[in-house]
Amino acid sequence: MKLKPNDIYIPLSSIQFKNHSESDDKEYSNTNNLYIDDNENNNLKISGDESTFNPNKVNRENGVNLSLIDFIKNIYKTPRFLSAGAVLLYGTVSLCQTIFNKKVMTTYDFNASNFLLFNQMVVTIVILHILKYFNILKINTNFEKETIKKLMPLSFCYIINVLLGLDSLKQLNIPMYSALKRLVAVVILVMEYFILKKVSPPKIIASVFVMVIGAVVAGITDLTFNSLGYSLVLLSCVFQASYLIYVKKVANNMSTYDMLYYNSVLSLPITIFLMIVNQEVEYFQTFEHLYDRSFQVYFILSIFLGFFLNFCIFFCTSVNSPLTTSVTGQIKNIASTIIGAIIFNDVIIHPINIIGLIINVIGSIWYSFLKLTSK
Repeated sequence: MKLKPNDIYIPLSSIQFKNHSESDDKEYSNTNNLYIDDNENNNLKISGDESTFNPNKVNRENGVNLSLIDFIKNIYKTPRFLSAGAVLLYGTVSLCQTIFNKKVMTTYDFNASNFLLFNQMVVTIVILHILKYFNILKINTNFEKETIKKLMPLSFCYIINVLLGLDSLKQLNIPMYSALKRLVAVVILVMEYFILKKVSPPKIIASVFVMVIGAVVAGITDLTFNSLGYSLVLLSCVFQASYLIYVKKVANNMSTYDMLYYNSVLSLPITIFLMIVNQEVEYFQTFEHLYDRSFQVYFILSIFLGFFLNFCIFFCTSVNSPLTTSVTGQIKNIASTIIGAIIFNDVIIHPINIIGLIINVIGSIWYSFLKLTSK
């Protein structure tokens, strides 16, 4: 029996759909049914996977080929899908955290960054203890005097960097915030030279120079220039670089989650002190948007995403590579620049400003590639 003109033919060798004319000699049951060519020993291999599908075992419900559904389901189990899923998860969570923090601090004019950070720290500590209790993660929760003494400066740099980052995000639009935060690479180069006695390769220096040029060009033409925001984010870069340099000296034998736990616990006293001095608990209790459902959603998501982002970084790096994670972060910055400009309407577009941001991003991607491929 001949195929109808609208029937679809699927050869296993190419796994592609193509229309056939009436001259093709195949059986059919209904118009637009799906057929499978069995000239490949009735087996369909999926990108190296040994799973096979036998077209002789096809069941149809309402004209749908169930073997094709099985084929689609099997894709979700492949390493390629897992790799892509890890990248998508990390990029999405990282983007959402920036957007949610900005939403809480700017849209709702929330002026209690210490209180927000305190809640993030508490949630992180609780989740890490739960994961340790169920043997999901191995975390060293034992504190010794030497450990505390060694890590206190590290935690101080960590907490000040985060607080300055939150406060500067409130003052700046997301594109300029992201561009200026990338300048942490400049501070790292200087500190590595004077503290670690390390001289970076010429290409690394060149990529950092490109980032600086881009940030300067974008900053000069930033029509929403805020001196306080610029000062805070640049100071944040100093503390972030100090944290990263200090980690290399004192915490080489600690896991990511050990560092996350220690930083959260040791940062609590500083956060509580600043929270009390600024009377942020009282501020939160009388905050005008406290019972606003949308604010509550953004506030809670901002708290939990702080921990979840660290998990996503670890997961993406383990499934793919540090380079993939880094490049994903840069792509996220591009997405946050575009989405932030649309959502918050605090960006006054200037052609040279856009060019500066693009140059800054290119330099950042180049820098990440050089750093990670040189290891």
